[in-house]
Amino acid sequence: MSFEASSTGYERLHTIVISLGMEISDSILSALRDEVEACRREQKEQLALVGPVLLGIDAVVRHIDEIRVLTDARAFSLLNELVQVYRQITVEQFTVEQQRQQKAWSVASEILEKVFVWQHSCIRESLKKVPDAGAVSPVKGESP
Repeated sequence: MSFEASSTGYERLHTIVISLGMEISDSILSALRDEVEACRREQKEQLALVGPVLLGIDAVVRHIDEIRVLTDARAFSLLNELVQVYRQITVEQFTVEQQRQQKAWSVASEILEKVFVWQHSCIRESLKKVPDAGAVSPVKGESP
């Protein structure tokens, strides 16, 4: 996937995420990982704000890569939300720098909480699929 050099990190992320929503492929996942790294480099002055959002994107991408076709709509929805938060932090202009930073922290915190809740629900769903092992019982014929 190649993108114009003049496009913003948000535009590139958004385009790749849309592609991923249509098809889960190695090339699209790789392009998304590469773009997350490019965004980290481009936004190094704001890394305290954008870093957690990019980590969230990376976590969702790793999940999608791991389970591929079993990925549910929540993962794609969360990925889209993360990209929109990235846009809010990096593209939208606020009149007062302090307001901007305070809002950015608040928005980043909210989306990361969603990532953690989503990851927790994925883990719980995975555990429900594992047969209940219960307590280990002694081997027949052996006395306790």
